[in-house]
Amino acid sequence: MSSSVVARTSKPFKWWQSVGILVCFCLLVYGAFALWNFVRVSKELDKLKAAEPAVRQKAAEELGHSKSSRAVEPLIAALGDPDYDVQGSAATALGEIKDPRAVEPLLAILKADTRDNRSTIGPLPEGAAYAGNSIDTRRYEVAKKAAEALGNLGSPAIDGLMAALKDKLSSGYAAAGLVKVGAPAVDALAAAMKDPDEDVRWQAANALGEIKDPRAVPALIEALQVKGLQWHAAFALGEIKDARAVEPLIAALQDKDAEFREEVARALGEIKDPRADAALTAALKDPEPNVIHAAANALGQIGDPQAVNVLLTALREHNAEIIAGAGNFFIKRGEPGTEDALIEALNKSGDKWLAEDMMNSGNEKLSNAANDWASSHNYEIRYMPGARGSGWGEKQ
Repeated sequence: MSSSVVARTSKPFKWWQSVGILVCFCLLVYGAFALWNFVRVSKELDKLKAAEPAVRQKAAEELGHSKSSRAVEPLIAALGDPDYDVQGSAATALGEIKDPRAVEPLLAILKADTRDNRSTIGPLPEGAAYAGNSIDTRRYEVAKKAAEALGNLGSPAIDGLMAALKDKLSSGYAAAGLVKVGAPAVDALAAAMKDPDEDVRWQAANALGEIKDPRAVPALIEALQVKGLQWHAAFALGEIKDARAVEPLIAALQDKDAEFREEVARALGEIKDPRADAALTAALKDPEPNVIHAAANALGQIGDPQAVNVLLTALREHNAEIIAGAGNFFIKRGEPGTEDALIEALNKSGDKWLAEDMMNSGNEKLSNAANDWASSHNYEIRYMPGARGSGWGEKQ
């Protein structure tokens, strides 16, 4: 046999053999992960029965992160744990897993805690605390977490949350949950704006504003005509910022209710459509200072040439009310010589919002003047750069 001839005793892999090996490897890895997760969940389920509340709470949190369906029933049982922190963590975990079996138990604990909790109706502002005892506070936290969890569960929770919205003790929590659900809840909330109960109507309108879905605009425009609901409808339209609301809001500036006119002007400023310039300019002659303030601020937010010209005219004329309302606009422009007019407007109008804008403007002269005004009026202004308005000369 010639030395140049090499005998081949092995055959090359076919493509399907390579694929088969890859699939087997993936199955092996998946199986190992599934086994690890099974063991992990089993350990946390055991810890959920521990004597120490802190251990049970941590176990509930870990089970939520695992998103295992095996944890649903034990976590539902943990909603009845004697420790409120464990209850809250169990509620949050169920919201993470998003199993529809948790809807009814979460609604039950939401209603139970709002029934027991007589210190308030509905959620408190962020960071607020109950005036009642620590048990009240902890029940509030559980109710809040149950509402958030229901919101995470999405569409399956809508019917239950809508029912809770009609309960005066749980309505605020339910509204927060519906906002968490988001777009799928829009139709139900729009329908709720025609509920016989006024509280349900305004909670629904506010929730639609927080969700910011344009599908709610027609129903909110219609609600501008409904006494007791119109203010909330204007607020929501300002949050959504849909141009379809501009003309109806302009018409609403003629309403007899001053608080409503003020909110309408604010909403037009949020939408920032120049079509509102003429109506807002007319509102600068409103008999109510708060309406003038809101209209001036809105013109500053719109910021087109016509609106700017109106505000600069007011500056030249030393119109304190208009300057105070548009204070943030003038601070953002930061034109030299404007400081004296702003200080004069503050001293004449006594507008605390202008004082806060000046304090946080980054302009030393304005900050000192705001400080002096606050001291002489026993008013405390917190220095919080960026908390309100903008810095001096931000728009150059």
